[in-house]
Amino acid sequence: MDWAGLTMKHSEGDRNEKAAYIFVAILPAGSMLFAQPFADMKMESWIEGHAKALEYFGGVPRLPVPDNARTAVTKAGRYEAELNKTYNEMAGFYGCAIVPARPRSPTDKAPVETAVQTVERRIIAKLRHARFLSLDELAEAVYAEIEALNDLPFQKQPGSRRSLFLSTEQHELMKLPPRRYEYAQFKQAKAGFDYHVALDKSHYYSVPYQFAGKEVLIRSTLHTVEVFCEGERIACHVRSTDPRKRFVTEPSHMPESHRAVADWSPERFASWAAKTGDKTKAYIAWLLGRKEHPQQAFRTCAGILRMAATVAPQRMEEACESAMAQNIFSYACFVKLLENQKTDKPLIHENLRGKDCFKGGSHV
Repeated sequence: MDWAGLTMKHSEGDRNEKAAYIFVAILPAGSMLFAQPFADMKMESWIEGHAKALEYFGGVPRLPVPDNARTAVTKAGRYEAELNKTYNEMAGFYGCAIVPARPRSPTDKAPVETAVQTVERRIIAKLRHARFLSLDELAEAVYAEIEALNDLPFQKQPGSRRSLFLSTEQHELMKLPPRRYEYAQFKQAKAGFDYHVALDKSHYYSVPYQFAGKEVLIRSTLHTVEVFCEGERIACHVRSTDPRKRFVTEPSHMPESHRAVADWSPERFASWAAKTGDKTKAYIAWLLGRKEHPQQAFRTCAGILRMAATVAPQRMEEACESAMAQNIFSYACFVKLLENQKTDKPLIHENLRGKDCFKGGSHV
C-alpha cells in the first residue's frame, strides 16, 4: 500500500478545482490492483483506503507491507518500526500483522512501486483532461479503470490480473470480519479533579472519581468514547454531538456527595437566580463563567442562592453587585459580605483586591 506521487483534480459544487490523492494497493503474486481517490492523505483516509482495498479483494492478507510514511509509522527503523496506534489497532481488528518496508530498501516495496507507476500511467494520465464535479464522481471513474486493468489480458502470458488472482491468491486470504473497522483516534489526557477528561474543547466525559488526577488514554470513534488507565477500560460513553451538552457524566462515576446534584446545570442556576433579580443572575453567570468546567462552581452557586431565601431580595441584589465589584468568588467570602452589610462595613481582606485595582496597569 502507498500513495501515488501524482494527484488528480475534482470540483465540489464550485469552480475551484481541488486535489485528490490516490491510495494504491496491490496483491503481488497476481498483480491484482486497487486504487481509491481521497481528499487528503490523513490517517482516516489511509485507514479507509485499507478497508476498501480488503473489501475489493474479498479477504485479508496475513502481512500487509506499507511504506514508512508518517501516516503509518510513528518511528521508523531498519529492524523495528513503531506503528501508529490507530493503524496497529486496525491490523489487530483484521487479524493481520503490518510489516513496514525498511528505510532505503526499495525491494521491500517493489510491487507497490510498480502498481503506483501503472496507476499513474494508465489511470491518472488517461483521465487528466476529464472534469469531475465531485470526489464520488472521480472515484467511480477510477474504479471503472481499475476494473478494466484487472481484466486486461497479459501480453506475455495467458490470463489477466483477475484470473491469476482467482487461481493463486484468493484462497490464501483470510476471511473478512462481518463489519468494517471503525476508525478510532487516541489521545493521552489527564483526568481533572472534577473526574472528567477533555476529548476536545467542546466535550468532557466522566471517569470514576477515584481516577481524578491520573493519566489516561482516550479512544474515540464516531459513536463512542472509551477511557483507559494502565491498560484497563474505566469508562465508556456514547459520543455527544450536542454543543449544548458539554459534559457527559455517568452517575455511578460520581462520589456519593455529588450524586444529589447530578441534574444541576448552568441553565437551572440562571433560572433560579433570576427569581431574585438581574444582579443576582449576572453574578451567578459570572461565577459559572470563571471556571473551565461550570460544574466546578455548582456547589458555590447553590450555597449562595440558598441564602437568597433568608434575606430580602433587595439586599441580595446589592450583595451580588458588591461581590462582583470586589471580585468575590467563594461562598465563605460572600457570607462575610452579607454579614458586613448589616453594619455597612466593606469586606476588607489582605488578599482580596477588587477589579478596580487593575485599571490603568499593574500595581505592586
